[in-house]
Amino acid sequence: MADYLFEGKNMNNLQKMSKTTNQPFYKKTWFWIIIAIAFIGLLGAVFWAGKNSTSNSATKTEEKSKRKSKPKLVSDKLGDKTTENNMALFQIYTRIKVGDLMQDGQGGSTYAYVKKSLQSGPSKISDSETSGIETTVAKWKYDDMTLTFIFVNNKVVRANLTDFRWERPANKLTRKAYKKLSNSTTADEVTNKFGLPDEMAQSLIWGNYKTTYTWYTGIDGGVGSRVTLDFTGQRLTGKSETGLSN
Repeated sequence: MADYLFEGKNMNNLQKMSKTTNQPFYKKTWFWIIIAIAFIGLLGAVFWAGKNSTSNSATKTEEKSKRKSKPKLVSDKLGDKTTENNMALFQIYTRIKVGDLMQDGQGGSTYAYVKKSLQSGPSKISDSETSGIETTVAKWKYDDMTLTFIFVNNKVVRANLTDFRWERPANKLTRKAYKKLSNSTTADEVTNKFGLPDEMAQSLIWGNYKTTYTWYTGIDGGVGSRVTLDFTGQRLTGKSETGLSN
């Protein structure tokens, strides 16, 4: 009797197990767990694909925008190139008059004229006064150029153009050409042959107009090479060079 009961219980257990085992796979717990995991994975893949697509699209748009916004270059009479904006600033700089430092800036352009010509106020300005003489240093900073003016009693007495570089088709200012420069050489002869300088400084003292021209481009030399020429009026009064090739 006991054996029968045992066998009966075993049969019942086996039947229950058989019923559980024979359930369709889509009714089993493990099946839905796998489905849930797969669904979560699919959502993640879609999310990251969308994010990468958006990122790639933004990158392409930015690169396209950069290509479109590349400034147009213009050339001077010697073929030296720069942007239209730089050329306009260079021309404005050359039109601003420098007054005599020893005569309170007489003949120099006023601060208001410079500001109007450049169509904006300076990026940086500082004022000082010594023995009743008012001095102002005003600097206009641009992407490829810096213009600095010193005013005495509201008149320009010194004008500097710095941080500018031309794009030149050839290196014309060689050591041989440099050695030929003499006191009889004029400023116009130099610029007509070698192009306008990359940097300039102008001043007027006791009626003597003094300029300093510096070339960093269009010269036959390595990195850091330069040529600096000083003029009084049109005549060359001093010269120096660094790094010209032999």
